[in-house]
Amino acid sequence: MHDARDSIRRTLSELKTFLAQESVPRLSEADTKAYFIEPILAALGWVGIGVVRREYYVRNSQEFIDYVLFDPDSHGSQVRPVLAIEAKALQTELTEKNAAQLIQYCAVEGIEWAALTNARELQLFNTFLRPDLAAKRVMRLDLLAFNSDEEFEVLFEQLWQLSRESIKSPSIRDWLHQVRLDKAVRDAVLNPSSPVVKLLEQELAAVDIRTSPQELVQWFRTHLGTPVTRVPRRPQEAAAHVSPRYGSTDSGSATDHTRSTPSLSSASVGALWHIPASSPQNKGRYKHSYGVHLSDLVKSGVLPAGTPVILVGPRNKDLAHAEVSQDGHIIWGGKRYRSLSDRAFCAAFSPPRVSFNGWKHWYAVLPRGRVQLAELREEYLRAVADQKNVG
Repeated sequence: MHDARDSIRRTLSELKTFLAQESVPRLSEADTKAYFIEPILAALGWVGIGVVRREYYVRNSQEFIDYVLFDPDSHGSQVRPVLAIEAKALQTELTEKNAAQLIQYCAVEGIEWAALTNARELQLFNTFLRPDLAAKRVMRLDLLAFNSDEEFEVLFEQLWQLSRESIKSPSIRDWLHQVRLDKAVRDAVLNPSSPVVKLLEQELAAVDIRTSPQELVQWFRTHLGTPVTRVPRRPQEAAAHVSPRYGSTDSGSATDHTRSTPSLSSASVGALWHIPASSPQNKGRYKHSYGVHLSDLVKSGVLPAGTPVILVGPRNKDLAHAEVSQDGHIIWGGKRYRSLSDRAFCAAFSPPRVSFNGWKHWYAVLPRGRVQLAELREEYLRAVADQKNVG
């Protein structure tokens, strides 16, 4: 795993350097695969004749899947596909249509696990889950969302779930169960109109604690931590997994970042909503209500204070890395900017940028990936609308 970790970090660092150029050339799908996707697959253990099949033909649809991965040891002499990967060009956005097509192909071929990636983002699906695409999507990763060893370690542990070792391990079932349980509970307690919240309100009233569904939801947002993302490991596996750069203990126990249960100590409330950023029904519903400020998102818990944010320019180039303050300001270069499109901020660039729609160009870096602030605004407005309906 140490070699895999170093190889993947080197590949993703090269990708970040490539995208940081002043004028980023567009890469074809074939180049994206060769330079970035295939090195990561190799690091994850997917190498060898009979293990990796490229341009896998789906007979019923007469289409092709870019990669179908096999584990010859997983079923004895009977070799079956265990993971399908559909790759897109680097500058191509991943769409729901892309995901639906991949799931359809996998359903025909009986492939349980599927991944969709453009080397910048990766989405993992369990194609056997029901009822819809949202339920099948079990992980969404921003592959470039790291700026430190600790952040990369978290990213790597999630990406390792696609490794040959993890996919065939029984522990992947435990992880999948925990992910589904985690999402179902969050959906229940973060919806003011859910039966669970209403029942809890009644139970509290019975002991003379008067509250509202909105107050209960806010309580859960404050106290819930990060969603389940890591494959649970047995103690001996966890000890073996400790990265040399962090060291290990004489007792053989893992350091904090490799423990088998998810940490609930650091709240990342923006990730608790579990609403796909690209979902069509989320777009344009509240355009009459653009009186929202960044501070509203922070106070509501949709965008926690301290969340990293990235200003993305033309051709998906990262222009600035900043963070959100407790009072809803952008902190960049040691200065505070009140607005996402602050004139002073625009003037800091060379050449100065006269104006831009900050809601569409700033992205929050959340555990589910990069999310456009315009999408988080929609989530906030949707929550406000739900509260009014309950009221």
